Amino acid sequence: MEKEEFRQYPPKPGLGTDKTTVRKFIFTVGMFGLLFFFLTGGSVDAVIIVLVILFIHEFGHLTAMKLLNQRNESILFFPILGRISFKNESNTSQKRLVVILLSGPLPGIVVGAILMWYSIGIQHDVLTLVAGAFMMVNAFNLLPFDPLDGGKLLEALFTDSYEKIKLVFLIIVAVTFTLATFFNTMLVIIVLLVGLRIYSLIRASKLRIELIAELKVDLNKSYEEITDREYWEIRRYLLQQIPNGRINPDLFEPFENENVLINQVKLIVRRPLQLDMNVWQKVCVLLLWLTGIIVPVYILISVLTHMNL
Repeated sequence: MEKEEFRQYPPKPGLGTDKTTVRKFIFTVGMFGLLFFFLTGGSVDAVIIVLVILFIHEFGHLTAMKLLNQRNESILFFPILGRISFKNESNTSQKRLVVILLSGPLPGIVVGAILMWYSIGIQHDVLTLVAGAFMMVNAFNLLPFDPLDGGKLLEALFTDSYEKIKLVFLIIVAVTFTLATFFNTMLVIIVLLVGLRIYSLIRASKLRIELIAELKVDLNKSYEEITDREYWEIRRYLLQQIPNGRINPDLFEPFENENVLINQVKLIVRRPLQLDMNVWQKVCVLLLWLTGIIVPVYILISVLTHMNL
């Protein structure tokens, strides 16, 4: 124990964002493009439309983060991989997180509703389909499942109780899309991604419990707040879980792709939310969230019914 107390730890590394961000951007955009290419039967136009919708969606998140002076780490097209982090604050603000989460889907739904109104007025079938896609994609993103903005929103509002049922929501998503693969086998990609998400959440929760017990550290903090000792000891513990790994856990030196390990550590440490919303504010947000799901569905059903007539 004495050797551990007086061990000299090098400074924890910072997360590089240049090459890593570019690679992740290319990977996520390419993955989404291929997924929708196969789902739409090889329609390049449909892929372009969906990517434009996703770009506008993520631009809404990014704009809100810039206005609120927050940092964007990896919110690149893919809701499953997206992560919002707060800079230079002791606690993450519940209000700010809610605003950022809603700023992605709600503007897209408004744009879709305006386009739908205009397209019906000029009787433009292609524009009607584009408007419907805007509303469908963004309303889908408001569904209460963890990888989506809707799931993250409910987690932000009910942080104390939502953690326990998060896995239930993910399992429901996985089962739903598994059944849907009988109609479109390409949906198995989504099943695999959700499965990876479930595995990572279970693994992160298990590791947190083990690390708190073994290292006696407080993990309720951001990456910026953990000490050099905490980073290297958490890193060593993670590497010890990999059998026959090529990185020596006891060698406290960054390797060429240290960003991978930094991101793993960031999944383990978690800064608690600053609970700054009262009951009425939560009720208003919930009504806005439900409106964002119900209104697009109502509009689309009305339009389809009118077209059938």
